[in-house]
Amino acid sequence: MKLLSEISLWWLLPALLFSVAVSWYYYFKGKDSSFSPLIKKILFALRSLGIFIIFLLLIGLIFQRKRYRTEKPILFIATDNSASMLNYADSVFIQKELNQKLTELSDRLSDKFDIKRLSFSDGVTDSLQNSFSGSATDLSLPFRHIRELYINKNPGAILLVTDGNFNRGINPVFEAQRLKFTPVFTIGTGDTITKKDAAVHSIIANQIAFRGNLFPVKIEGNATRLKGKELNISLFIGEKNIAEKKILVSDQIFSFSEEFMIEANQPGIQSLRALVSVDEKEFTLKNNEKIHYIEILESKRKVTILYGGIHPDLGALQSVLRKDQNTDLNLLDARKVNEVPKCDLIIFHNPTANLSLWNKVRTSSTPYLAMLTASSDLRPLSLSVGGVAPGKTDFVTTHKNPDFTTILFSEKLSNRIENFPPLTVPYAQSINDKGNTLFYQRIGTVTTNKPLLTFFENGNKKSAVLYGEGIWRWKLFEYNRFTDNTAFEELWDKTLQYLTVKSNRDKLRIFPPSNSSDREDLVFRAEFYNDAFQRITEPEIQLTLMDIDDTKIANYTFGTRLEDYTLLLGKLKAGAYKWKASTQFEGKSYTKLGDLIISESSSESLNLTANFTLLKDISEQTKGTFVPADQLETVESLLREREDIASRKFEETAFSNSIDLKWLFFLLIALFGTEWFIRRWNGSY
Repeated sequence: MKLLSEISLWWLLPALLFSVAVSWYYYFKGKDSSFSPLIKKILFALRSLGIFIIFLLLIGLIFQRKRYRTEKPILFIATDNSASMLNYADSVFIQKELNQKLTELSDRLSDKFDIKRLSFSDGVTDSLQNSFSGSATDLSLPFRHIRELYINKNPGAILLVTDGNFNRGINPVFEAQRLKFTPVFTIGTGDTITKKDAAVHSIIANQIAFRGNLFPVKIEGNATRLKGKELNISLFIGEKNIAEKKILVSDQIFSFSEEFMIEANQPGIQSLRALVSVDEKEFTLKNNEKIHYIEILESKRKVTILYGGIHPDLGALQSVLRKDQNTDLNLLDARKVNEVPKCDLIIFHNPTANLSLWNKVRTSSTPYLAMLTASSDLRPLSLSVGGVAPGKTDFVTTHKNPDFTTILFSEKLSNRIENFPPLTVPYAQSINDKGNTLFYQRIGTVTTNKPLLTFFENGNKKSAVLYGEGIWRWKLFEYNRFTDNTAFEELWDKTLQYLTVKSNRDKLRIFPPSNSSDREDLVFRAEFYNDAFQRITEPEIQLTLMDIDDTKIANYTFGTRLEDYTLLLGKLKAGAYKWKASTQFEGKSYTKLGDLIISESSSESLNLTANFTLLKDISEQTKGTFVPADQLETVESLLREREDIASRKFEETAFSNSIDLKWLFFLLIALFGTEWFIRRWNGSY
């Protein structure tokens, strides 16, 4: 133990002398001499020590002590809880005996290790779960979990109990290697025997098709140990068999990919079911079919581009439009068109190419996006501009209007677009279009009040004007800098969607989840507006969930937030559902109906052969050992023989301030209390 203090410890000597001197003077030189010599000496000692302790507290002594602590290594037992663990002949052992065996092993090793039990599939938990119902497997998860939470502890070894198959995440070998000096002992469950089996792996098809159109459907799968047999691949819409193919299996391990062209006839949500069968007994029939849901729409969104000449901006915009399978794109030379095309949206590039047509478009009921060029003469375009100088241009960058709320854009777009290359705009001293401006023109570092991209809404008609050219440079710049066109595509996707969607005057609005899978939690959002179209949360909104045949499954009530509603449904089984939202406000009823598609995400039933090669690789790379599950008892001796897996001893330094030591306080009370008691006993005060 060491004594520390903010002041010199030499002050303890004067403190001791002062304590002794005061006590000596009081009892040996003072007027009170009624005590016997022995009592005086005792009282003198008690007071001297009491005063000295008071000085110790005033000086603020700190006691430094060293103590030693032993930390046992941690043995992590991570068990795969995915459904594929039950795909093998040892499934009874896995369900009924594996957990007991691991618990017994933990008890025997508890003298050498601190035991931590983990369970994982598509997530990881610090507890034992043996339901074996996980819909996906990420073998890298337990290693990442240990590295993030226990790296500063003493991880001794990892016992990984799994069949070695994974269908999510990165290669587990890489993640295991990041745990330095932590061997992984892999316990292989299942077997590596190739089963006699035929399986459908996937149905590849669009999620949307249009009535009357042909759309491709590709079915992929494999067959093992069925060489020379004939596979029958059938495709159903609902219960109707609409296509069928027969193929000959040419190898013991055989893969197939067959494409069908299907006509979209019935609008609405349709189920596509692929089924593979063979005239042979298979190991399992669970993986012989796959279901995919597709929504068949009545018609596409029709977009017409009117152009006054070939321009790279048109190509950049087309690249966005052609990615949308719900858009039917038509290009027309504006110089050869006299009437407004019948469509849902017109994109007019360089309207000065046909001013007569431009005036018809501007006064029609069709939404439009006008894209001006550097050569556009602003005067005849009926735009509120002043100080026009034909032939003169400016180079401007964008400044996003922070008050623009008509369309919600991501933070990524807002950050990226500020650095996009400048556009070339026709010169004007002022532009007073009174629209809702998204981007202002910025010249150098000066932001002007002149709009660069602005939106208008007149009744149910929406329009927008882009006062410049060169957006193709935006596309190239973003891809060169970020290797994607996320911001560029978001800008024009949302802009064109806003222009083509009619103004929503519904008071009850429901926002269901889209493209959901059976392993995701489903969240609905809702909004309600009063007569002044202000968002309120007073009425209670209910939601009824139904199956495809309108049979009620459950009723729910939305929870309220500050300005909207939210409803967490949790996970649903794969399939097609319907929903109905309803509420009442001021004596009126409001209802919304919709469809919900939940896709199947589990691929666990496809894994019929354990991947011991991967498990051996993990153990080899981390200096561990691979052990088959039926030899689990050998793991104890393997772990005890490892001299590199040892306890760690720590030397810790503890500091105690004298003012925090309770025993000093009670000692002080005892000293002065005893002195007072002796004085009182001998007739003094």
